[in-house]
Amino acid sequence: HVRSRRQRQMCIRDRYLCVLVLIFNIYGSHSQTISDYIVGLSTPQSLELNGTDLYFSEFNGNVYTVDITKNNPVPSLLASGITSPTGLEIYGTELFIGDYGSGTSPSNGKIFKMDLSATNPSLVEIVSGIANPSTLLAHQDFLYYSEVNNGSISKINLSLSNPIPAPVVTTTNGHRIYGLEIVGNELYYIQANSDNDYTIYKINITNSSPTPVFVMNYNYGFTGPHRLRKIGNYMYVSDIIADKVFRFNLTDNDPSLELIISNIDGASDCMPYLDDLYIVESAANKISKLSNYNLGVDKYLLSDSIKLYPNPSNNHIIVSNIKEPFEFKIFNPLAQLIFQGKSEPNQKINISRLKQGAYYLVLKNGYTKKFIKN
Repeated sequence: HVRSRRQRQMCIRDRYLCVLVLIFNIYGSHSQTISDYIVGLSTPQSLELNGTDLYFSEFNGNVYTVDITKNNPVPSLLASGITSPTGLEIYGTELFIGDYGSGTSPSNGKIFKMDLSATNPSLVEIVSGIANPSTLLAHQDFLYYSEVNNGSISKINLSLSNPIPAPVVTTTNGHRIYGLEIVGNELYYIQANSDNDYTIYKINITNSSPTPVFVMNYNYGFTGPHRLRKIGNYMYVSDIIADKVFRFNLTDNDPSLELIISNIDGASDCMPYLDDLYIVESAANKISKLSNYNLGVDKYLLSDSIKLYPNPSNNHIIVSNIKEPFEFKIFNPLAQLIFQGKSEPNQKINISRLKQGAYYLVLKNGYTKKFIKN
């Protein structure tokens, strides 16, 4: 058959596109690399970031910290003697640690806290007798935690000296609950109905009796999701069984999973810092770093990694995890502008002239953080 000029042009175009795809597949992936960051650990579990301090827990009973800006960091022991530390969460100047407990008793789990502003921070027990706390999440003076083998989510009021756990989500039939993450007023969590049936739900925490809303399940592509991490407009999913990290777009009504990286030996958590993604490989006893990855966030401000500290404070606050100079405004609870200015990353912002009370720091990208002036 004699092909027309149009057909020949389409054939050439298709071949050109195929070549472009092939070149991208061969060379494009080299812009991002996965490398060992910290090795020789003992079943690492979770990550938490405060400024340039990266915290991680080991299931053997220890919590460490490293300077994330170092290429070959040496972990510094922060806490030891915990039965099985899992979830970590920083709120203000305090680090909260979930102690999974021993496997012989389902209700010997605990939650500790440490004041990171202290010269020699020590462990303080705030909750005990709970069932295998795994993930911790602080939001508006409440600490939410998942009790894995109890199939529930509870919360405590951090403003109280002796907080009493209050139920948020309860399940039946031996369900297990993992990874918590907050998006606005919606709390996302992972529910394992069986070994092969994992589902991600969300609830509105402003409702006194919230109804779980389906987000996605194993039919979307994951096998054993363990942690959720909001980064920009995406929810990152660490799959500890499939050895993969996925993400889905939170702005999509019917989101689909996008594979970020595979061959992660026991992906139990991930944490962004600037252009890199740090990933816990619990089965390989290490933390890896995925460099130069498009995390789907603003290159100017990484709002989901931004930290404000110390909080509360007497004289100054510092905003970290920002790549460039930034503009800021400070408002009081009546939404009245108190003052505004410009600052550099990790530079002190003087608040000594403010009266005691609560204030809100607002950045150009809409990031808002409440802080307390002592």
